[in-house]
Amino acid sequence: MPYIDLLAVLVIGAAIGRIVYKMKWLTPLGALLGGLFGAHAVVQGGLAWAVPLGVFVASGSLVGRLLGRAPADVMNEDEGPRTAAQVMANGGWAWAALALTPWVGAAWTYPAFVGSLAAATADTWGTEVGTRWRSRAWSLRNGQWVQAGVSGAVSGAGTIAGVVGAGIIGALAAVLGGLSAAAAAWITLGGIVGSLVDSVLGATLQAQYASAEEENCADVPTSQNDILVQGSKHITNNSVNGITTLIGIFFGLASALLSL
Repeated sequence: MPYIDLLAVLVIGAAIGRIVYKMKWLTPLGALLGGLFGAHAVVQGGLAWAVPLGVFVASGSLVGRLLGRAPADVMNEDEGPRTAAQVMANGGWAWAALALTPWVGAAWTYPAFVGSLAAATADTWGTEVGTRWRSRAWSLRNGQWVQAGVSGAVSGAGTIAGVVGAGIIGALAAVLGGLSAAAAAWITLGGIVGSLVDSVLGATLQAQYASAEEENCADVPTSQNDILVQGSKHITNNSVNGITTLIGIFFGLASALLSL
């Protein structure tokens, strides 16, 4: 990257980071990484790359805020400003695709980029809407109805929101990035599949904690009495999100392959 572009990334990144931090979307370190990622997309990729990324970041925070706070009995890692670990879990693969573009070519990396963002958007919208929608969700772990928003559970509202979120990223990729309708459909499908896999992993392998007095599980311990009741302590919500966005990468690459 030329020095002038690097300087532009640093200046624009600082501006973006300050904005998202002031809006309480990201923690300080999360804002630093998110700002650099956003600036990199603006300087190297232009609108076709920056707009889908901006839609993912902004919508992920605004959807939850517009619908209000999640119920008090739903506790997960997505509450509050996003951390640096969450930024990398949701955007790390997309950032890698962006960074590889000068060597691999945008014909491959752009579909991978938007595919990863489609999966991240579908998962985030599904969680934000599903958690706040006053309805029950069906647990993939035990087949019982549980509080909406619990990891590993799916609700009608959350599923529809995930489909819409993935579809928006797919449509932006077609309009701004010049992808064909078929490629955009693959991007959307990858987002939906990634979101569903996220729910399956959340119901099986992801760490869940609870105490004897609690009915619902949480992604993180909420008290000293909480114990691991499911999954592995090494497989966190961030780990699952990383797998989810990687699935989006694969669907994006598949769309590129089919477009040859």
